[in-house]
Amino acid sequence: MKQKMLSFLLVLTILSVMCIPVFANSENWEFTMKYREVNGKDNKEIHTLSKGTMEIEGSMWVYKKGSGHSTTPAKVYVYVYEDVKGIDRKVGSFKVQPYSTLDKAKKFSKDFGKQPAGKYYLIFAKAQDDYNDLKGEGTLKTK
Repeated sequence: MKQKMLSFLLVLTILSVMCIPVFANSENWEFTMKYREVNGKDNKEIHTLSKGTMEIEGSMWVYKKGSGHSTTPAKVYVYVYEDVKGIDRKVGSFKVQPYSTLDKAKKFSKDFGKQPAGKYYLIFAKAQDDYNDLKGEGTLKTK
């Protein structure tokens, strides 16, 4: 009886270890943007995800308004890239219009369809510096 119990626990442990990569498919991200762009690859913020349907969820907000700031913050372009050898593959992009109210978070989410397992990074960019400094946070995941 003791040997059966030990065998069962060993098999359960092995299966649990093998399943960890399958469930490790959500990565948190955050950024602070003082000028025009935050590039995850340049900042070494690479997210390793398993294959599945990719989704990004998050929020961004103006945390500081500089001298001469635009009353309406510039739209932020959000890009998701797969980090591969050679030219990185663009997974997709979309725009977010932050609220002009200081510290009021604008929530967003976007589905990018089925993606292979790999290393991914985010780029947040504005067409020009509008003197509205931004922060953001969220998750990039596959399911």
